[in-house]
Amino acid sequence: MKMNIIVEVLENNELLVALGGNRRTQFSVERHSDITAIVDKTSTSEIAHMSCTNAAEAVIEAIKRHYGSLSKYVIYKDTIGAWDRLLHDGNKFVGFAPVEMGASHKNLTVDQAIELTARIAFRE
Repeated sequence: MKMNIIVEVLENNELLVALGGNRRTQFSVERHSDITAIVDKTSTSEIAHMSCTNAAEAVIEAIKRHYGSLSKYVIYKDTIGAWDRLLHDGNKFVGFAPVEMGASHKNLTVDQAIELTARIAFRE
């Protein structure tokens, strides 16, 4: 079943996703081969009030609609600076996971998080 969301492309590779009512989330997106990295911009947004964590299902749907497909790995930096994975089945959101089992990754740049994810993916 298709989600009822509206995806708006903003400047700086950012997407604004409206979920109905005043529920909106905003994030930047970078795609690198099998990895999509998003950074939650809700805390600095004047129009978005729902974190990517709380809107994970809509975030995955928005990325799929905007790019036409999902990367194998979707990682995101939440509003407190931690990097985690948004798991999906190629079509829809199915859960959360750490980027690396048993480790917490905070304060990494987007490029560092992508590099870490690529190293971990190589080991899988």
